[in-house]
Amino acid sequence: MAESFQASLVDIGMDVRVTPLELGAFRQRVAQNQYDANFMWFAYGDPDVLTAIFHTQNPGPGFNRGRYSVPEVDRWLEQAGATLDPQGRTRLYAQIQQKVLRDGAVIPLIDTVTYNAKRVEVQGEIMDALADYVYLNDVYLAK
Repeated sequence: MAESFQASLVDIGMDVRVTPLELGAFRQRVAQNQYDANFMWFAYGDPDVLTAIFHTQNPGPGFNRGRYSVPEVDRWLEQAGATLDPQGRTRLYAQIQQKVLRDGAVIPLIDTVTYNAKRVEVQGEIMDALADYVYLNDVYLAK
């Protein structure tokens, strides 16, 4: 993935050096903020995941690895997380996404949607909190 990203950046005139690391060394560098960019995969069933990634109170080495800190965005994240109004929530999260993209805080590469199809007789499956995996430990056929 890093090499593909590197090649894409070369196409627009950016010279990027990829430094492969084993997991322990990578985590140490992240903890010490000794990197320019890295990848993070995140899937979540609710847009409030943006709080974990962009709120000032969640700095690295957690999910706010870029140590993004914008008081206006913090305020919007707090408002969006507290509102029960679906349209207001949608508007705030759209505003947040536009702002972090304008700020260059992230370069989104891909987003996934998980579709889970099943027959109505299949019961007992559990979708994880990230709305990404289905656990089939206690599945049974209802007749």
